[in-house]
Amino acid sequence: MPLFDAIQLFLTPSFTHTCRDTNIGRIWYATVQYILGLKGLVKCYVAEKKVDDQLWMFIVWEDEESHTEFRDSSLGVGIMTPFLRSPPLVYTFDALPPLELHASGMQLQLYTFNVALSEEQVAIFTHDWKRAWEPHHVACTWNIDEEAYAFLGLASSDSNFSQHPSVAGLDFMYDSRAFGLEEQTWTETNVIKFDSNFPGNTSDLIRADPGLYGTVSFDESEWTSAAYPNDLEFRPMSDIASSSWFPYDENFDSVPNSDGPFMGIITLQLQEDFDGEHHAAILPIFREVATQSGIDRLYWWTEENDVRSIRLLTAWSNLSSYEAFEKSARGPGSALRNDTYLEGEAKFTSFPIKYLPDWDNGATVELLTFAFQKCLTRDESNAFAWYTNQFLCTMMPETSSGSDVVEPYGPFWSPTDSKEKYVVFLRWGSLPKRKAWFQNFLANAYDVSGHLVHVLALMAPVIRSSTTTVHKVHIEVL
Repeated sequence: MPLFDAIQLFLTPSFTHTCRDTNIGRIWYATVQYILGLKGLVKCYVAEKKVDDQLWMFIVWEDEESHTEFRDSSLGVGIMTPFLRSPPLVYTFDALPPLELHASGMQLQLYTFNVALSEEQVAIFTHDWKRAWEPHHVACTWNIDEEAYAFLGLASSDSNFSQHPSVAGLDFMYDSRAFGLEEQTWTETNVIKFDSNFPGNTSDLIRADPGLYGTVSFDESEWTSAAYPNDLEFRPMSDIASSSWFPYDENFDSVPNSDGPFMGIITLQLQEDFDGEHHAAILPIFREVATQSGIDRLYWWTEENDVRSIRLLTAWSNLSSYEAFEKSARGPGSALRNDTYLEGEAKFTSFPIKYLPDWDNGATVELLTFAFQKCLTRDESNAFAWYTNQFLCTMMPETSSGSDVVEPYGPFWSPTDSKEKYVVFLRWGSLPKRKAWFQNFLANAYDVSGHLVHVLALMAPVIRSSTTTVHKVHIEVL
């Protein structure tokens, strides 16, 4: 017997689903395509417009089994979680309304009773409502929490029934909306180009084809148990629609206090290949940085596949110390402006941090940067940070002693950069261990792991990765 779901989504104010060329539009499109690919789906319709930050989705399922799989074994609308203000409400009916009305628009009326109704009350309300709405359709169901009855009516005109004698004195909510419906269709065209090859770095992993997940075998190397993502937990649609799990008011886009520690990354281009730490151009720069007030840590590395490109990572006790350094470094007489050895001007990127990095000399570190086409809205930045943190949580060490496979550092916004970059550092135990971790991440289903990074790829058109060996400078001896 076919079943019919009416899903009420409560969205953030900036959410708009009508344009696929926006960050939110791409994520919404990916959500709909995911649902359309579920087994047993017959039809899926979405309201043409959002009203009062609410959007309705209607799904017809082939049978109870396919509906149950949607509820208990799929993400449902879970990809949209950061854009939801509260859990979605799902009303399931065993009678199918006349969705052909979508061609000319429709009127939706939803009555939710907050008390259980007697069989007699249900019979009277249903009978009278159907008679008042003929020849249109009425359906009746238990609400998803099985504590209240819900009646859904679909018609081509408004027939307010909220004053009918059969509901007098009862505690209920009445909602009436008029809108057209758009039938959703499946397409194999991706909104961005994904890579079907095994990833060589974390940028490649983020852009991996969603179809790879679950098709790769788990790693069987000597690191198989240690190189397994932590805290991977599948959250089905039934969890997302539950107030006991829903992440109310979670906010991850806040920038660390600017009065706290600060980090600066300086990129230098040499005129000739770099031959080691004591290159004539580099040692004076180390000394200049080491003598600055407020400097706490200094690391350097050569850029991957470019031995003439050097990056310095400087960590400072506060913003004012870093600003004073950058001002002097841009001025005449600075070792960072030595055109005898350096080509062009030094490039500066800086951001506040919550704590100082603590990498050993010779550590393998991967620098990830995400750049966006334009400045993100608050909702978008919060959603991006939410998914970044979900992903990085799979890398967090299980014990306070750390991990010999991977440890994340960040993420950090770079507000001084005009492209509004997002920066993440990953300290890997070794490249073979990184490969083993990637393999275990991909071996899980898309519902479990893949969707965590899919959203990052949809929102950030430019994701760059650079993996290198970092060298720690002992500034106290310079």
